[in-house]
Amino acid sequence: MKLQKFTIAPFDLVSAAIISTSIVMLLLLAFRAFDAAAAIVLGTLLTSTFYFSCVKSIRWPSRTSWGVVLALGLAALSLRLHPGLYVWGGQDEGLYVNISSYVERTGSLAIKDELREALPVEARAYYDKYNFWKFKNAVPDQHEGTADPGVYIKDLNTSQYVFQFYPLHSLWLAAASTIAGPDNRAYAAVVFSLLNILVLGLIAFELSGRRLWAGGITAALLATNTMHVFLAGFPLSESLVTFLLASTLYFLLCYWKQRNDGQRSNHYLLFSLGCWLCLTFTHISAFLFLPILGLIALSLVVAARDATEARTPALYFMLVLVTYCLSLLYGLTYSFPYTYDTFRAILGPHLGSIYLDHSPLIFAIATLTCAPIFRAAWKYRTSLREWAEKHGIVTVRYITSGLLLLVTVYCCVIGYRLAFTDVYAANEYLQEYQLPHQGLNSLSHVSLFALMLYISPMVLVLAALYVVRGSRIAAWSGAVFLLTLAWITVLRTVADDPIIPYYYFGRYLSTDAVPIAIIAAALAMATGLDHPKRWIKIGTWISLLFCLAWNLNLLAIQGGQREMAHLDASFKPLMRHFGDEDLVLLDMPHKQYMPLRTALRYYYGKRAVFIHGSDGEIRNFIQSIPKRFLAGNIYILSTNISKPTQLAAENEGIFTLKLSSHYRGEYDVLPMGNVGQDLSLHLFKLNFSEISTLSRHGRILFGGQGHSDWYVGEGWSGAEPDARWTEGDGATLNLPLAPGRYRLRFSLAGLKTQSVNVSVNGILRTTWRVSELPDGYKVYELNIQDADTTKGRVDIRLETPMAISPAEISTSQDTRKLGVMVKSIDVD
Repeated sequence: MKLQKFTIAPFDLVSAAIISTSIVMLLLLAFRAFDAAAAIVLGTLLTSTFYFSCVKSIRWPSRTSWGVVLALGLAALSLRLHPGLYVWGGQDEGLYVNISSYVERTGSLAIKDELREALPVEARAYYDKYNFWKFKNAVPDQHEGTADPGVYIKDLNTSQYVFQFYPLHSLWLAAASTIAGPDNRAYAAVVFSLLNILVLGLIAFELSGRRLWAGGITAALLATNTMHVFLAGFPLSESLVTFLLASTLYFLLCYWKQRNDGQRSNHYLLFSLGCWLCLTFTHISAFLFLPILGLIALSLVVAARDATEARTPALYFMLVLVTYCLSLLYGLTYSFPYTYDTFRAILGPHLGSIYLDHSPLIFAIATLTCAPIFRAAWKYRTSLREWAEKHGIVTVRYITSGLLLLVTVYCCVIGYRLAFTDVYAANEYLQEYQLPHQGLNSLSHVSLFALMLYISPMVLVLAALYVVRGSRIAAWSGAVFLLTLAWITVLRTVADDPIIPYYYFGRYLSTDAVPIAIIAAALAMATGLDHPKRWIKIGTWISLLFCLAWNLNLLAIQGGQREMAHLDASFKPLMRHFGDEDLVLLDMPHKQYMPLRTALRYYYGKRAVFIHGSDGEIRNFIQSIPKRFLAGNIYILSTNISKPTQLAAENEGIFTLKLSSHYRGEYDVLPMGNVGQDLSLHLFKLNFSEISTLSRHGRILFGGQGHSDWYVGEGWSGAEPDARWTEGDGATLNLPLAPGRYRLRFSLAGLKTQSVNVSVNGILRTTWRVSELPDGYKVYELNIQDADTTKGRVDIRLETPMAISPAEISTSQDTRKLGVMVKSIDVD
């Protein structure tokens, strides 16, 4: 059977490329083989295959449309140049960037703290005390606390951690890094910001009956919207989420219109499903939009002309549920702590646990339940159509108007209580931001009024006017748009926290509430500009100019992305000092500066560990680190200008990091100028010889959890769990000891009774008769004199002329010639 080809628009082809590449990236990540270049190549090949096998032609827009798109695109881009590469961890934007660098470097999201895993028990206790955010044994082996902000402890016993967040946004940051260079990875957010302006303009264009005014006004207001611009420069997932959500709805709208015109349209459902799939792997909150998609699918079934046409949207929605279930399974498998905490916070501890424990069953039942619901809708389609034609749009207007009125009243009550009463005076969280009882300044932090600031009061008024009196609303698309507007407004202003402490949390409004309100206002203005009455046209122009002036005024105050201050530029001079094998010790309060460690570990791939305590404690900890982790230099990074420890050499330099202080200091609902701060760090290089020198009362452990690699020379077998064998006729030890007298106590055992000749600096000092291993370890003493330590080190050789293979005395297949097993050496 020959495949029937169809015509698509340029935006459809771009979306197909994004969907294909996203799916390839997710599959490569699932197999721990992520490679951005390979994903881009494979995604391009899939898109090309789709184009040549399925596309009949491309439907190019008119020259006028191209001119509008190009002009608005260049204007939007000019406001979004130079996005901030935010590498400082601790907040979402930094974590996304850190994850992107980590997955680009390793090909996987799996985190194994190999340094901690290799530490002996005592050193691990020291490490845990100063290197974890908090412990929380919520689910053993799955969720045992937080290593760093945004990095959870999966299993402490095996030193395994997992990242917060779903992965797709970070994967696109990694792809942008591959294309444009690591310093430009944040341009992924800029690209998706421009694309979501385009698709939101297309939605307005289609809803208005393909009027260019509606699409152009929507795009212009979004291009200059202060929060939209800000989020394009901040490497958060909001730009991608907005694009994917808007594209999911846009392709459903295209499907509806093409189907009504009798044209081939099923490919639009595939595009919509692909965008939805990508959305579910981008943000955990995608489930909030399931009711809207279900409503759309149900109305498409009712409006279908035959049973075959009705089955298609029904199948579409069931696949929507299946794809969401796949993303939930991903979260439960690869990011369990994040998924666990999120749904318990949303649904409550008890209901959230039930939902997570039985989610596959719940969604299987939900998917199967869809079939009889869609069948009933098809059965009673005639009655439903008649009701919709007579009362549908009016009913939807009343529902939407009523909900928006309730939202307004609710937010006014919340605002009054916050601004003029002491109801929230005891709320420590809000007191931290100095919000309660601050008059009109407090009022601006209530969600609805913050939304009004983001889009201007005029846009809000025009959107309300469209809801109440908007014309040219098609029965299906207009009704669904109004219900979507109501759902999103209630969701973001009431269901979410109705109080927004400062602009950082305004991004949740900017994802969907800001765009949909702007679309509604643009539809109202497009109607006004086409109105036959001149005074209405003039009033509409004045309204549009007011909205644009409002946006440009806020952009001028914001000052062109000053908030980020190009953080990475100040890291680079510091990072030039560190090699791939170096160890960075952080001498600073660990809970305050964990975001710095997150950047060092995951973005730059450095071994970074917090230290604290006396010189002896620090020395003992460093000495417990296996030598394979110390192939490079050891540095101490401190907030103190003086030497943090006597082990440190001279100061290597002072480095200033420019930090955005959006989590402290000045708070406002809008990003107003630069509220950054500088952090001075002092870099010291450790004196390695002082670190390796054995101190009195120290101990060398030779088992797998020990640090004997520091001191062993030739003739040693690999470390076993508790001890280490000498192999062959002899083995050497190189012990750094400060001048003085010492008593070394060796804990030894032999495969058989063994004579051991002990030489110190090449001179035979004593002979030990070592007992067999079944008799247990015995202690053998060796005295070190002043003359032995004049060079600051002692070379010891253990000669074992009676070394024997286990294969010679048993059925073992081990053919190594083993001398004595060394468990430990105590230095007194």
